[in-house]
Formats: sequence, structure tokens, C-alpha cells
Amino acid sequence: METGANLCVLAAPISAVADLFSVAKTAPAKHTKLQTEFLRADYLKAKSKVLNGIPTKAPERIENLLLRHFKIIEPSTFDLRYQLLYATVGTLAVEADISILLVLVFKTTSYRKELGILNHQDYSRFFQTLNALRLPHSDGWKVTIDGKWLFALHS
Repeated sequence: METGANLCVLAAPISAVADLFSVAKTAPAKHTKLQTEFLRADYLKAKSKVLNGIPTKAPERIENLLLRHFKIIEPSTFDLRYQLLYATVGTLAVEADISILLVLVFKTTSYRKELGILNHQDYSRFFQTLNALRLPHSDGWKVTIDGKWLFALHS
């Protein structure tokens, strides 16, 4: 890395990623927190509002996120976590030479190991779906989104 290179690192627990971007104003679009962690339920709920004449931009936001990540949208894509789609695009929205998404796991007294395992599986499945390259000797991935490289690390 050359001297003076810009580095963007987002470090946040996965459940707080969307809120962090709203506060930091680095997200690509105005965001209101969705009700679930996965795209399918939120997309269907929001789309039904639109079809019933209730205005919401949530379906459009989800569609834009999907199109920025995938050339072909499969039905299984809606089983991915909204927070990961939003976090990757939000991290890349910051002008930087190197973009790193750091997903931290805080193990407090209320930490549930079985939920932690499921969350980690969702993280890995997300990057596998993007055809990301697994970084050797780490729990990290390297992927190109919107023509920009993103490095993702999970701790």
C-alpha cells in the first residue's frame, strides 16, 4: 500500500450495521430499519404495501441493492441478510483505496452460541453467493462489487 492511501474500515456487530450507516451518513440512500434480517419477508411486506397504494421505497431500495450485487437474481437471493447487502454497498460508498468490512461478534453474558453459529453461516453463505474469494488462513473474503474490491473479515 502506498503512503497516504485511503482506508475505509467499517467495524460493527452485524445487527447494528444499518443503524451505524444511518448515523454516519455514509450509506448510498436514506435508510429506515427494516423489520426482519432477511430480504424475503421485508420485500414481500413492502411490495404488498405498494400494490395496495401505500407509498414506500423499501422494495426499490432492496431491488437496487440486489442489482448492485448480482447480475442474475435467484429466488434464493432473498434468503440473504439485508444488513450484509447494505453494509457492503455502504462501505464501498466511502471513497477509499482499500475497503474493509469488519464484522465483530461481541460475546456478552447474553451471547447465544447457537445463534452465533447461524449468524456466521449466513455471513459465509452471503459471500459464497457473491462468488467471493476466500482469504487463506482467515475468516475473510475478497469480492468485487460495483467494480470495487471489498475485503470482509469476521471476528
